Amino acid sequence: MVNHRDPSISHPIWETTYARQYISLVSVVCLVWEHILIISQEYTFVWKSRLVVTKCLYLGLRYFAIGFLLANHYASCVLLSKVPLNESTCLSWFIFQAAYLQVIQTLFEVTLLVRVWALYDKSRRIGLILSSLYLFECVIMLHSIVGVTSRLQFDDTCLVMETPTGAYLLAFTPLAMQGLIWSMIWYKQINPSPWFRSGGPIGTLMFRDGLVSFLLLSSIIPVCLSYSVYVHDLTDSVWTVLVTIYSIGGCRTIMNMQRLKIPQTASAVELAPLMPPSCTTTGVNISRMVDDDDDDDDGTRAEFPI
Repeated sequence: MVNHRDPSISHPIWETTYARQYISLVSVVCLVWEHILIISQEYTFVWKSRLVVTKCLYLGLRYFAIGFLLANHYASCVLLSKVPLNESTCLSWFIFQAAYLQVIQTLFEVTLLVRVWALYDKSRRIGLILSSLYLFECVIMLHSIVGVTSRLQFDDTCLVMETPTGAYLLAFTPLAMQGLIWSMIWYKQINPSPWFRSGGPIGTLMFRDGLVSFLLLSSIIPVCLSYSVYVHDLTDSVWTVLVTIYSIGGCRTIMNMQRLKIPQTASAVELAPLMPPSCTTTGVNISRMVDDDDDDDDGTRAEFPI
């Protein structure tokens, strides 16, 4: 245990509260900077679109995450800056971070699940299966969080002294869900599907983004877990790192789909995101969709069909 009660003892920076302040600040800067990079696209494809599910998911992933990181940075710099810290304060902070990470992770996973559901032509059976599996995942995650929280012990700076075994379930349950999502997309690719026929843009984009999400999380989550189990230093900063990754990954996934825009002519149409393949067979509907939007000066329409 790191002892900060004796002011005569010096400690390396990773055993002080300054480290978490720097890391939380870097997370805020990264997320805000990434937001600045795509703010013009966000205006075109999000703010100018009607209010539907994917728009709400994007706004939640973007602005809830920024709000959390700002609140966490404030807590790190003000509420948790003076050591020693008591265990009740550390536990409250841990629960706050765990709850917010679960919210952002939920938004991220629902974004991917909605895409898969649309890929299967919004099948009621597939929707029921995905919903049931996701609820099962939530039950496991909630049970694991409660079990982990009850076994936590903190040092004077709110570092976890020992990672409970329940953390393994917390780490690998989301990975199992990501594996399922990508497997369902891969199944559609190897079987005849209008979404993937002739190198369709939506099918290709879904496969690529799903694979990137799966590989990225499969790399980061085990590394974070191993670091927490064997190193302990700065484990409290894992939360901010994961929130940043989920936020950027989810927003980029939605934005990539929205950039498949509808051009002026029906003959040159590219599928709009999450739109059933049957929509491409009706030139009248496509033309009407284009004509209805007078605000887009490039002749394309920003739309979130789900």
